[in-house]
Amino acid sequence: YRTNIGIFSAAGGTAEAVVYDAGGVEVQRTILNTVNGVAQMAILPRIAGGRAVVRFLSGRGYAYASLVDSRSGDGTYVNGQ
Repeated sequence: YRTNIGIFSAAGGTAEAVVYDAGGVEVQRTILNTVNGVAQMAILPRIAGGRAVVRFLSGRGYAYASLVDSRSGDGTYVNGQ
């Protein structure tokens, strides 16, 4: 499986995404920008039981995650909470 973290913003926005492992240690930090639509990033390290925090630095929007089966390419959408 592979995981993506993304944002959607109809009016444009910039967000910071921070990924933590199960022990709460930060393993990845990325700035996502979108003018009118979607921006996403791949989670690079293998993580089980981790979490991501997405904070908008400018603009407004929504965060999401997707889990993609590497063999079939089938994706599962996970709404941000």
